[in-house]
Amino acid sequence: MSGCLRALFVLLVVACVAPSRAADDGGVDASAAGPAATGPAVDSIVDPAVDPAVDPAVDFGALRVVELFTSHGCSSCPAADELLGRLIEKRPDLVALEYHVDYWNRLVHGGDGNWIDPFSDADWTMRQREYDMADLRGRRGVYTPQAIINGRFAAVGSDAGRIIMALDEAPAALVDVRIDRRDGAYVITVAADMAGGADIVLVRYLDRAITRVTGGENRHRTLVNHHIVLTQEALGQVDIDEPRRFTVTASDEGQGCAVLVQDRMMSPIFGAARCP
Repeated sequence: MSGCLRALFVLLVVACVAPSRAADDGGVDASAAGPAATGPAVDSIVDPAVDPAVDPAVDFGALRVVELFTSHGCSSCPAADELLGRLIEKRPDLVALEYHVDYWNRLVHGGDGNWIDPFSDADWTMRQREYDMADLRGRRGVYTPQAIINGRFAAVGSDAGRIIMALDEAPAALVDVRIDRRDGAYVITVAADMAGGADIVLVRYLDRAITRVTGGENRHRTLVNHHIVLTQEALGQVDIDEPRRFTVTASDEGQGCAVLVQDRMMSPIFGAARCP
C-alpha cells in the first residue's frame, strides 16, 4: 500500500478525507476542503482606452493552459511537480500554474507528523472543487496530483502521456489576450467576438521555490516547485463590442503572472497569456 493511501486511510477515520478511487494511477482523493481564504490584493488600474473592432476571422492560436493541483504533504506529488517544470522548460507557449491545496495540511503521517504547505490556500482547494462540479473530460474528482488542461480535461498530474495528448489536441483560443510591458507596468488587452461577460483574471505566481520538508509523507525531502500561484484577481469582464484594456503593476523579481479568461462558473478557459 502506498504512503498516500496509508495516510488517507487514517484521515478517513479522523478528518473525513477518503482514499482515491484510482490510487493505482497516482492520484489521491480528498472529500473535504476548508473555507475560502482571502489572498493579498493586487494593484490594478482600468484604462478606458480601447482598440479597433475585432475581426471575427482572426485565429488567436492554440490554447495551452495546465493547472496543477498539488501539495507538499502528498508523496505522489513531487513527480507531478517535476513534470510541470519540464513542460515549462520545453514549451514556451504553455501557461502553467501550480495551485497548492490545503487539505493535506491536517493529515498526520504516523511518526512523521504533518506538514503545513507554505504555499497552500483554501481558495485553491475551492477552485479544484469547483472544477469537480464542471463538465470535464478525463479523470475527474478532487485528488492530488491533478492536472486540468484548458479547463476541459482532467488527468493525474504525473501522467505525462495524457497531459501532452490534451495539450497537443488543444483547441484554438476564443479570446485574444495580449500582454505588453511598458514603463514598469503590464498593459493587458482582451478582445473577442464571443464569450461576453467572461471574467478576465490576473494570476500572480512565484517562478520557482525550493523547500526542505521536515514532516508528513515527504519528510526529509527537498521539493522544487514552479509557477506557484500566490494571488488571483478579477480585472473585469469580456466585452464583445470592444476590446478591454487594463494596466497593472509589473511582477516583482522572481515572480511572474498570467491572464486567464474564464466564466466564473468554471467553464472552459477561453483565452490565456503569460506576462512577458
